[in-house]
Amino acid sequence: MAGRWPAARPVLSAWRPNGHFAVEIYEWALENFGGDAPAWDLMTAAVMVDPSLCGFASLPLDVDTTDGDNSGQMVVVEGGAPAVDFCLAPDAGRIKQNLRDVLSASGP
Repeated sequence: MAGRWPAARPVLSAWRPNGHFAVEIYEWALENFGGDAPAWDLMTAAVMVDPSLCGFASLPLDVDTTDGDNSGQMVVVEGGAPAVDFCLAPDAGRIKQNLRDVLSASGP
């Protein structure tokens, strides 16, 4: 397994039974996609369940569809109506504690 995963595996495995489930998900991702498995999905799930874990901002966005290096990137539309809420200020400490609590729980 690549990257930081081997160091994280014993920690996640110690959190039962939810930690074992997390290990299975990341092992599957690494076997099927290779490389590092980012933890963004875990952070996103925590914030979706408890939006108070993040400070949000609404931004007017569009997608750059012109040919070139920036094609497909999101751009802020000056003077446009806010269309998307972004987590611009995640509370990392609370998110990590939330994940520790969930993954160390003994069951539903």
